[in-house]
Amino acid sequence: MQVNIDGIETRYVLSNEGGGPWLTFVHQLGGDLSVWDQLAGYFRDDYTVLRYDVRGHGETALSPGPFKIADLAGDLAALLDALGAPSTHLVALSASCA
Repeated sequence: MQVNIDGIETRYVLSNEGGGPWLTFVHQLGGDLSVWDQLAGYFRDDYTVLRYDVRGHGETALSPGPFKIADLAGDLAALLDALGAPSTHLVALSASCA
């Protein structure tokens, strides 16, 4: 599914079979929502599971100008608002280069 967040088409997958509290998975920079495919499956019966492609990653469009980490946080807040999430638990992944 896609929703427009601040002029950016944002891809997300929402699984709410469990209908429980929200659980949001955020992938690392350079990745996409598929990194969570297997793990998200373990939570679908008890949670409302949200995965999405961060701006400029996967199938989410890239903004025309530069952006900051704060913009990515704002994108998530706007996505949660658009989907009607009352609150969420957050699981995030970071990758670093050594």
